[in-house]
Amino acid sequence: RDSTGDWSSDVCSSDLDGGDSDSSGCPVAVVDGVHQFQCMGYELINNLDFDTNADGVMDANDAYWNEGYGWEPLGSYDFPFGRLFDGNGYQIRNLYINRSSTNYVGLFGYISGESAQLRNIGLTGELMQVQGYSYVGGLAGYANNAATIEQSYVTGAVSGSSSVGGLAGRSYSNSAINNSFASGAVTGDSSVGGLVGYFSSSTINSSFATGAVIGDSYVGGLTGYSNSTITNSHWATDTTGQLNSDGESEFDNYFGATLAELQCPTSSDNKDDCVISNTLYAGWEIGRAHV
Repeated sequence: RDSTGDWSSDVCSSDLDGGDSDSSGCPVAVVDGVHQFQCMGYELINNLDFDTNADGVMDANDAYWNEGYGWEPLGSYDFPFGRLFDGNGYQIRNLYINRSSTNYVGLFGYISGESAQLRNIGLTGELMQVQGYSYVGGLAGYANNAATIEQSYVTGAVSGSSSVGGLAGRSYSNSAINNSFASGAVTGDSSVGGLVGYFSSSTINSSFATGAVIGDSYVGGLTGYSNSTITNSHWATDTTGQLNSDGESEFDNYFGATLAELQCPTSSDNKDDCVISNTLYAGWEIGRAHV
């Protein structure tokens, strides 16, 4: 969880609240005659596996079992994560979190600010399980104040009570999700979405969801509740079990299709007969390769 071992010091180490805890590995700039450490955040330099003893079971023999609670999310409401985290395309496998009475739950619990950027991260593995109460997502429980998630995905199960999403529980206040997807099952009570549970004053672009979505109120294939801009994004109506997603708009190329239809295109901006009167993956660099 710091800049040693699997967390690279090439990007340098910073406290989760954004303060510099260790200047080693940090580039230095001189600004108005003052030396300032230019720390940006963290990067992943290897694949990681929460099944640390590789026995196919998450239990007390694994390093992050924590008496059955599992991983403690990075960043909280009081001390949000506000830096760059670049996964460099590596995978974090079998993330295990069992905190059913805790808010702000995910690999990252709470991220906030323009400098809060999660990118190129893949969460996967058959043992992956993320469980919390409110604001629960595979990658981030809560993304706020212009935080960004991009080029990232989650394939494992996520569950909670309210504001529950495969990728993020809640996205708010000019935050953005780009070129990302979730394919794991999502279960909750209210504001439950395949990608994001509660989506407000933010943007989603070129993203999709395919995992089963189950909830009681404000439930949707891509988003459970939305009052924001979603463009060029889709969900699988059959595998999610949801015919609708809040705020869906064919004008913005935000609509659902079956999984087979989503897998039909051979390129982005596909105008073949995959779906009627719509274009899948409009403006995407990659189409079916991700589905």
